[in-house]
Amino acid sequence: MDVQVERFDALNDVGQDLVQLLDGQQQEAVVGGINAQLQLLQERWDHLVHLMEHKSKEVQNLPPPITWSTKQRGANQPPIL
Repeated sequence: MDVQVERFDALNDVGQDLVQLLDGQQQEAVVGGINAQLQLLQERWDHLVHLMEHKSKEVQNLPPPITWSTKQRGANQPPIL
């Protein structure tokens, strides 16, 4: 997740740097498209983070895994499910 955050931040920074490098006429023609793409990226990122938070809560609420004792079943026998 940290790598994705770094990539997202870097991409956002590049988009903003690109806008600043363009001159007046080019800037007006291109800025709208870049800003729209950055906005879409931000919305998709926020949605992804929301989904990950939701899934994390679902996993936290799962019942604990079934465990067995090798003393009860024997070391070479598979668990009974």
